[in-house]
Amino acid sequence: MAAKVALSRQIGLLPLVIYYFSTIVGVGIFLVPLHAARIAGPASLLSWLLVLIMIYPFAMIFAHISQVYQTSGSIQKFIEDSAGFRFGKAMALFMAITAMFGNSLLGYAAARYIMELIGYSHPTFPMILGLGVLTLSCLFNLLSMGLSSKIQTVTLITLVIILELVAMASLPSYKIDHMTPFMPNGFSSIVPAMLICFYSVVGWENVDAIAEEVKEPVKNYKHAIRISLVAIALFYMSIALTVIFVMSPDQIKESNTVISSLLKITMGENAAKAGGVLAIVLLFLGANVWILGTSRIIFALARDKVLPGILTTLNKDKIPVMAVVSQLIVYAIISLLMILTNVEENTIIEIASLNYLLLYMVIFFCGIIKFTTRRLKLLSGFSIAVSTLLLVHSANHVIGLSLALALLCFSHVYLVKHKSSHR
Repeated sequence: MAAKVALSRQIGLLPLVIYYFSTIVGVGIFLVPLHAARIAGPASLLSWLLVLIMIYPFAMIFAHISQVYQTSGSIQKFIEDSAGFRFGKAMALFMAITAMFGNSLLGYAAARYIMELIGYSHPTFPMILGLGVLTLSCLFNLLSMGLSSKIQTVTLITLVIILELVAMASLPSYKIDHMTPFMPNGFSSIVPAMLICFYSVVGWENVDAIAEEVKEPVKNYKHAIRISLVAIALFYMSIALTVIFVMSPDQIKESNTVISSLLKITMGENAAKAGGVLAIVLLFLGANVWILGTSRIIFALARDKVLPGILTTLNKDKIPVMAVVSQLIVYAIISLLMILTNVEENTIIEIASLNYLLLYMVIFFCGIIKFTTRRLKLLSGFSIAVSTLLLVHSANHVIGLSLALALLCFSHVYLVKHKSSHR
């Protein structure tokens, strides 16, 4: 029997923290604070706080799964052990498709910032330019893991420090009167704003996809998840607070980009352009880690014969090159469909968010079945309650597409004959 194709362990603690941070702090921080503030006003700060508390069990559960399974596609292995071999494969395929919808948004958001910088506007240009950004991210992922991790680490740390300096430089522009009225749209606006904020904190499962490449996964995932939770919470709250205290309700309503808008108010037009460049680089870094994680899910599915075996092809640096490059076909299809149907990014956000909620519900139900400790079972139960709350308030007009995608995945796994080594 042929030897199992395996990846090499090259990711230490700091790069793992960077991958967590890059995965979670994606397109959301550049758009969501404005959308949440439009819905709930200053009370959106409560929405942010509640969401950041609620994602604690999500993050801990996914980190635990990585510590136990320590392989690419650790989520699918966990679901397989809980609900059956084919069910796990179907959910992993659904997760890969969902991730690619979310990944495309990073390219489109970067394209919006580029358009703002060059002063050019056209309905189809974000999709075309966004596809170009995603192509560059795919090429970046073909570098050796050690080199790409170092570039990602140095660049992200530098940019986050700069963004925090922007937040601190905005302190003299804080206006306490922006906090009144605190709930302009009433208490009922808190949950809808939470739904928007939730999109900014998905992605913990994406880091599970690289578990096969993490050194000492038990120790490093344990430390990395705690550091990442604190760092992400502080970063998000600093940006959300700055938006509320610096920008008036009218400015929040009229603005489309967070960083550029803040810098324009506090430091002028040139600083706003520099902020746009920072946003583009951060979005590119986010796209890098999401494409990385998605490629490992695709690799694992191909290794288990659910997808074509050619997708397990590794280059000399042990990078699953075809699993990376094949994603471009999907991004091109999504971009083309958006152009032909005049669909905007908001619809892609809704599809991705709903898909993730459906996926999370399955994983947490499996947690109640599979986990042996009372703590993990309680965390799973709490996570199900949170996911249900968000699911019942989600966009109903895209649920048909989400269910159709799920049905397609299950049909492929259950109806197509595979030469898989069923245990």
